[in-house]
Amino acid sequence: MVTIQKKVRRIWRPVEWSLNFNIQGGSLQQQHDADNDLYYPDRNVTPTLIEPIFRVVDRDTGTSREATAELIDVTWKNSVNGGGRQGCVAPDYEVYVDGTETIRKGSVTVNRNVPYLTLVTLYFEAQWYDKARKRTMKIGGSLLLNSRAAASLLLFTKLDKPNGVVLDPFELETQPLLPIRPIFQLGNDKLKDISIVGGWWYKVEAGKEIPVNIAEQIEFEGYDAATYTLTVRKDFILDTLLRFKSALFPDKKIPPSPPANCNKNDIRLIRKFPEGVEFTTNLDDNSLISGSSTEVIGEAVATVAGRGVVPEPDKYWRCEWWTKPAAAGTDYTLASVGFGPVRLPVAVGTELDVEVRIKERGPQAALLEGGKTVMHDGKVVTARKEAI
Repeated sequence: MVTIQKKVRRIWRPVEWSLNFNIQGGSLQQQHDADNDLYYPDRNVTPTLIEPIFRVVDRDTGTSREATAELIDVTWKNSVNGGGRQGCVAPDYEVYVDGTETIRKGSVTVNRNVPYLTLVTLYFEAQWYDKARKRTMKIGGSLLLNSRAAASLLLFTKLDKPNGVVLDPFELETQPLLPIRPIFQLGNDKLKDISIVGGWWYKVEAGKEIPVNIAEQIEFEGYDAATYTLTVRKDFILDTLLRFKSALFPDKKIPPSPPANCNKNDIRLIRKFPEGVEFTTNLDDNSLISGSSTEVIGEAVATVAGRGVVPEPDKYWRCEWWTKPAAAGTDYTLASVGFGPVRLPVAVGTELDVEVRIKERGPQAALLEGGKTVMHDGKVVTARKEAI
């Protein structure tokens, strides 16, 4: 008799991660009125809060989540005009290594104003332990703080929505649109004559600014040029960063593109289910069927904490039923799709292993055939992305 022993080792695909920063209490770029030695916004009055947002996507485990709270060894350092890096310490900075109830772990507040012609680079560093692969990853990012010269009339722009907006898929049918309107101020006074302001909207993809064009980009419902209000179709968004640029033109001569020293306001839109989503099935590890049965009925249920059972869960997730005979050397095969009830074939005299895989359905997108957008009556045909 010959005995052959082998060891099978799982091969993991690299985990995908992203690091973004949520800016509150101002912006990374200040305006400096040299005549009056004023900064706007003034960080001595309103510090700028910078929150890291760390997300991981694990294709092998089928998970995508924010993991900012899992970061370890968090540090912030700064460099002035390209000089050596030094730790961010009081009174110019306050680092929230462990976070608070209202501030994310690893955040920093900037309490200092940056003089004109001075560049301050902030460096964020941390580590994250990947439990599945049993290895530690280094996470890092940087931001630039600076000031630009401005006349005594300082234009301050903010958006009427927060820097980060979470889009709940359960609410998109009843609340399909999101209008985003800029608000302009000169000092502390709201600007009434917007005709002296130039405004430009962009999508930011891979660091590249793409001008918004509602005639070609189906994720936008409309645009009001008089108020610079952009209306977004929320069910077409997965994770989108929008940027609004603005500048003051007292002579009302608005150029076709923004000047280099314009205001910049970013807003990030993220499609995300609320916390507390759970999935259960009518099958457990000891489910029994009659010895003569040739099928088993499977059904899955989705619930949300505080909301109960989700009606029509197939609108939000793809539920796959994978089965295989309970014997060595067999592989799982796709037996059925849907939350059920579904019928799963069982060979007489055998036992069956059942695996349920839940995949989140994506947002609406343009329907493509042969790499080309499908059109009907002059309009783009859309369909929901199968799964993400």
